[in-house]
Amino acid sequence: MFLVVTLLTLQSASVYAGPRSKEKGVRDTTLTNGITVLAFEDKSDPLIAITVLYDVGSRDDPPGKTGLAKVCERIMNNGSLGYWKGERERLLHPAGGSSSSLVWQDYSSYSSRFPKELLRKVLLIEADRMESPLISRETVEAAKHSVMREQRIARENNIYSALTNETLNQSYTKHPYRADEYGSPADLASIEPEDVRIFMRRFYQPSNATLSIVGDFKYKKLFKELIEILSDIPTGPRPEHTYPSEPRQTAERRVTVSADLTVPVFIVSFHTPGAKDKDRLALEVLATMLVGGRSSYLYQKLVSDTNLCFTVGGAVAEFSDPSLIYVYGFLNDGVTFEETESLLNISIEEVAKGNLTQASLKIAKNQMEAAFYNSWSGALGRSSKIAHSYQVWGDGSYWEQRTGRIEKISLSDISRVAKKYLNPENRVSIFLKPKASSVNSEN
Repeated sequence: MFLVVTLLTLQSASVYAGPRSKEKGVRDTTLTNGITVLAFEDKSDPLIAITVLYDVGSRDDPPGKTGLAKVCERIMNNGSLGYWKGERERLLHPAGGSSSSLVWQDYSSYSSRFPKELLRKVLLIEADRMESPLISRETVEAAKHSVMREQRIARENNIYSALTNETLNQSYTKHPYRADEYGSPADLASIEPEDVRIFMRRFYQPSNATLSIVGDFKYKKLFKELIEILSDIPTGPRPEHTYPSEPRQTAERRVTVSADLTVPVFIVSFHTPGAKDKDRLALEVLATMLVGGRSSYLYQKLVSDTNLCFTVGGAVAEFSDPSLIYVYGFLNDGVTFEETESLLNISIEEVAKGNLTQASLKIAKNQMEAAFYNSWSGALGRSSKIAHSYQVWGDGSYWEQRTGRIEKISLSDISRVAKKYLNPENRVSIFLKPKASSVNSEN
């Protein structure tokens, strides 16, 4: 397999660099072949969880090869030179364990949860699929067909998938975020084994990997095992990520799209900064105040008070690069886009002028705190969040500090970001009409 042959020509390392922190909590170290290891001793969960996160996602798909990262996910799950397809599942499931994988725009992650007596075996499997995935004409074709099948199911049977696709495609003009992780059918069909080899050689290797482990283990024993199993995996240079920058929007964009829907839907998005920006957390709180449940501002305006919509929703997209805050609404029978948009625009103008209340801010903070504890519960949730925190912020403890950061957000912070970002020239208005076949753009 390509990594067995090719990566032997790259740098190999086997010396442990040593932990950078002796404190309790998340401890991190980088093995000399580049793998970052984050360890969190947690006696509250009887199982151990491991997340291996690669700093690669659909935004890294080469032009004309969208969906390539998703194909690589299938390859990584279809066995390796030392462990055939299904061997991980046959190990984990009878013991009450589980495994999962995810490709997002910014990252690819592979997680397992299992009894601690299986730790060494799971680490061996993770090491082998990092070093020796099975790449051949047969495995690549099987992976492509699997992605295409999942793509059809997602796009045909999930209305929210259709909303996501339209929001991204209409809101971005240059950045690769405009395509979802599945890519286009034509691009998927064109992917060749050599495309997979080049892509995986660049991204699925130690210097681009973070391994997060949470559970009931002994720290010193764990790292001895990690050194033995992981540190000899050959590595390459940490890849740089280069993307076309999204041009600054200077006027509202409006588009009406004919879609296979049964009800009309509006989507309004506004460009926002990426995850590291100082405004990001305030924007997330703002989104919760706008559409975070039945008590939210836009739910009251568009659903409870006027019955224009039967539901509304939205969020800040979880993107590391420049992102979006978006809201959507499903219109009730007989309601027009014009009357819904009129009230929506008035409501957003009121928000930008500071019309939200301290009471609504408190409700939003409570909702976000509950969501945090739900995502942070159990070893599996913690291992995933710790790995993601390190990838985005360079600090595995960042997510754990999230509730404290949210609590510091003030109503003046909310008013400031609302005024800064929720303005007409920064807006993309998308109207999805049911049961038609053409796409018409305005402006």
